[in-house]
Amino acid sequence: MNLKMTQNQNGKKNTMNMTSNVSLILEPLAMKMEMEVPAQNIKMNSFIKDNVMYIQNPADNQWYKQALSDEMSS
Repeated sequence: MNLKMTQNQNGKKNTMNMTSNVSLILEPLAMKMEMEVPAQNIKMNSFIKDNVMYIQNPADNQWYKQALSDEMSS
C-alpha cells in the first residue's frame, strides 16, 4: 500500500510518501505491518496481537509494546 500523508504544523504543510506492507496471520491471530518512509530512510516494523501493539524503533532496533485502547481494539 502506498500512502501520501500531509501534516499541518503551525501553518506549514509537510508531505511525505509512505509504503506499507500489511499481513494478517491467522494462527495465532496477529497482524504484521512494515512501514517505510523513503525520503527519511526510515523502516519500521510492528505487530498487533492480543490487543497489544509491538513497535520496533528504527534507530536502535529495540522493541516496545503498548496496549491498544478500547476504541482501537474493537
